Amino acid sequence: MKRFFLFLVMLCFLCPVFADDSGVRFSTLNGEVQLFPDGNEDAKKFAKLQTVISVNDHVETGEDSTAILSFADMSTFLLKAESEIIIATPPDQDSKVDLVKGKIWVNVKKMAAGGTMEVKMSQAVAGIKGTNITCETNKSRTEDRLTVLRGIASIIINETRETMTIKEGESVVVKTGGKTEKQEIDLQKANDEWKEDLSKMGDSIELNEIPDTIRQIQQNLGEKFKGIKDSFSALAAATAPTEDDVQGFKKDAERLAGTLMEDSLIINSMQGKVDKLLAAGNLPASKKALCSNYMKMITDVKKALQGVQSELGKMMKYNFKKAATTQQETVALGLDDVPDAVSQIQNRHGEAFKSIQDTFKTLSASDNVKTEDSASFQKDCERFVESVGEDMKALSVLQTRIDSAREKAGLTADQKSQVSAYSKLVTDARKVLQGFQSEVAKFAKSTFKKASSSGTSSEITDLSSRVAATWGEFERISRELQGSGGGGLTQSWFTDAIDSGNNALKELSEQASEVQTYLDANSSDKAAQDLVKTISSYQSQISKLLRDLAVVPVEPAVLTEMQQIDDVLSASIVNLRAEIDSYNSSMSSAQPEVRLRNSLSILNNFSKSKRMFNNAQRLYESLMKKAAGQKYATAEQEELKNSYNRIVDTYQQLGLAAEELQTQLKDLESQLGRFIK
Repeated sequence: MKRFFLFLVMLCFLCPVFADDSGVRFSTLNGEVQLFPDGNEDAKKFAKLQTVISVNDHVETGEDSTAILSFADMSTFLLKAESEIIIATPPDQDSKVDLVKGKIWVNVKKMAAGGTMEVKMSQAVAGIKGTNITCETNKSRTEDRLTVLRGIASIIINETRETMTIKEGESVVVKTGGKTEKQEIDLQKANDEWKEDLSKMGDSIELNEIPDTIRQIQQNLGEKFKGIKDSFSALAAATAPTEDDVQGFKKDAERLAGTLMEDSLIINSMQGKVDKLLAAGNLPASKKALCSNYMKMITDVKKALQGVQSELGKMMKYNFKKAATTQQETVALGLDDVPDAVSQIQNRHGEAFKSIQDTFKTLSASDNVKTEDSASFQKDCERFVESVGEDMKALSVLQTRIDSAREKAGLTADQKSQVSAYSKLVTDARKVLQGFQSEVAKFAKSTFKKASSSGTSSEITDLSSRVAATWGEFERISRELQGSGGGGLTQSWFTDAIDSGNNALKELSEQASEVQTYLDANSSDKAAQDLVKTISSYQSQISKLLRDLAVVPVEPAVLTEMQQIDDVLSASIVNLRAEIDSYNSSMSSAQPEVRLRNSLSILNNFSKSKRMFNNAQRLYESLMKKAAGQKYATAEQEELKNSYNRIVDTYQQLGLAAEELQTQLKDLESQLGRFIK
């Protein structure tokens, strides 16, 4: 017995104590990511996707490194470079994570009933549930920042024990001493900051994990979408839902739309893996059948997500009934800052453009431009084009706000005019910026007089510089296209881009001929041989882009006509409901034939609206049919689509009002039997 006891004691000393598995796993690793137990930095080891993360383990990312961590309920943590967290609790308890340093993106999709996720920082503790936030702690641990991208979060200030609620689109800074500062943020810009890292979501999912992952996505989606549908049904059935209830519903729908985007990233990653396997060929029949089955599951869940997205879009556009008021309320546009924002963007780039223009003139007039001066000028041009691209995104955000204001019900004629003026302001600013970009691109293509470089012939050096300048124009177009997300660019931009691409191909063709002529006399010149390959690669990429840039134009007259139909139908639904309300209140005691005449008059007005709707439908479907094969949508096509969707929604409501009247007409038919005979 003593021997057995001694054996147990020795076992306790000799065997390590195994920490509890936290249930958290790496979803994606990029660069240098290390793991070590709390208080034991000497035990650091490089993380792998299959590494088990124990309770109280530290996860640390190095320079230019990121990591994505996934919880069992598909909640996600993304660690930026030079960040460190501690996984503080086992999976069967409320989750707690300590942010030691750096910056993390947190998306809590679903916690158990009553459960929460806590992120402990140096100055505050964030409590979240069904929320998307970012947390940041500086290296000296004297300042924290919490930003809410979706939902609502609460924080407790460590020193004062004060509790604060942070809403979507807000950021709060907590400093030593409990000092706080709350700010509003640009949600689009904040989300864009994390976009590239989030695109890696789902990279680590193995083939055999695909079915379970899809089931989790479907389960989470089903639960949340059911709640959204129930809320929509209740609001649609309500006689006069409050504005707070309607806005709350729309916020919930927007949050679900954000979740759909993240789920789509995971599904696309899985599809890429299956596609790669199937494309490899030589798969055993059993594995090929398995991949085909997985592909069907992926296709089905993508259709489900698209269906939910479509339904969400319709729900969010629905015009809920409003309580009648004795005095028309003034609709707030929330666009007072638009003129100043546009003016600042134009002034900033106007000054920068003049500086580049002056430098260009100076270099062009010089007989011996240094290589470093030419390279510096090229860099300035690239930075300018990139800066303009960023502000083009800002103008797109302003345009989206203007479009949202245009869709508000109850706008006065003056407000509609003001919205149109703001829209023109943004459109004109975009044209000015595009003009700047075009001019700077031409500057960047220019070659300046300089001494030949040693080691390579001056002729090839000059050709290489010209080829690089031509390629720079393509890169500008490509960057603008990527920056816009493939949408929101005007059809004039696409026309200019195609012209620029064709000019670039023409220049490359001429440059290729010059290089070939040189090679005929200097066949062993390696630099010239490499330049031929480079030009061929550039030509191939530009040709592919040109095919993608082909778009169907929307005539301004079509947009104007659709807007007019939208305005008339919006007014028609108000008039139709007023006529029906008047009919119901004043015609109840009238003779059947009088009621019949009034009913038919109202339905005749609806028939006029129906003809207008049919015309809008014909215009829209005709153009969209032509545009079906194009890769990118123009801003004009998106505007046409938005107008048509509003028209469809309005017409559906007109139809519902007309159906109410037609139901009453059936009662009249029986009463009018003798009268009709």
